Amino acid sequence: MDRLNKAVLFLLAPLGVVYRFIIWARNRFYDVGIFPSKRLPCKVISIGNVTLGGTGKTPAVITLAKYFQKQDASVAVLSRGYGRKTKKTVLVTDGNETPLDWRDVGDEAFLIAHSLNSIPVVVDNNRFRGGNFLIKNYNPDVIILDDAFQHRYIKRDIDIVLLNSIETPRNHRLIPFGSLREPMGQLKRADIIILSKANLGDFPKDIYIEQFSEASLHKAEIKAGDFLKDKDNNKIPVHNFHNKKGVLVTSVGSPDGVSKTAEKMNLSIATHLRFRDHHIYNQNDCKKIHSALKEKKGDYILTTEKDVFKLCSVFEKNNILKQPSKIYSMPVRFVFQEKTLNEIWTQLL
Repeated sequence: MDRLNKAVLFLLAPLGVVYRFIIWARNRFYDVGIFPSKRLPCKVISIGNVTLGGTGKTPAVITLAKYFQKQDASVAVLSRGYGRKTKKTVLVTDGNETPLDWRDVGDEAFLIAHSLNSIPVVVDNNRFRGGNFLIKNYNPDVIILDDAFQHRYIKRDIDIVLLNSIETPRNHRLIPFGSLREPMGQLKRADIIILSKANLGDFPKDIYIEQFSEASLHKAEIKAGDFLKDKDNNKIPVHNFHNKKGVLVTSVGSPDGVSKTAEKMNLSIATHLRFRDHHIYNQNDCKKIHSALKEKKGDYILTTEKDVFKLCSVFEKNNILKQPSKIYSMPVRFVFQEKTLNEIWTQLL
């Protein structure tokens, strides 16, 4: 197997060189002004990362949007809408009416819309166009760009980059050899760097980050509550599950973070079925999950808030596995340090 992996990496090496050059050239063109950046007539904050995913961007966006609400600032969220079947500008929610089908807006935007109240959410692959739509229709004080560190066409007032504390140095290699979208040196563009999931791991170290950026460094935690949610969004006390075995099903960027969180909740996990990030579940997946439940004698299916609506929609249509009542999600929240929120607010003023 090691020989096979080495052979694959050897074959991918030329692609890695080409990818590195493209990323370098693109950033260089933005740095010197060949590629222009445009400013929206409001404050703009980007929450992003330099890896493929799993840093907690979606819960961070939700927490930060709620924080601005408490500060009496009108806020809107703008996302690309990865994985959606629609095109161009789509209003996910006006802050009141929420979408019914996640496939119209993407799983992350769907979750954000259902987690916030009185906050408009828009998806658009052209962020500048989407931003202008929000300005025209809602005139927010602040727009939060979800997953936009690499999207440099819009100028931002604060660039926040999240790094996953569960990762190891092995992950911090450029695609296709690791999970980096761009070299760590591009952290020099960040204003604030947050080591997320600090309660679940202890990497990256402060001294490791300081060699790449002079941005202020903070830590944040991902925490679960004392309950799970069923398909109807009812809260079930977590202690009801402590004598049961669950089958964990995830399609997120950091499945280890989910399993570590379940462990901290004292949930017994019989097995963990991992699918690629943003996976669209199908009937074959249902059969696989059903087999795991039977083989491991599982009592219920445990999944993430981003997965639960995708799973339930498939399970309810499946003729073999009609048990959406056995699916429970594990709500989590992104916990900023108070000093981090204070710094963000101060930089915006």
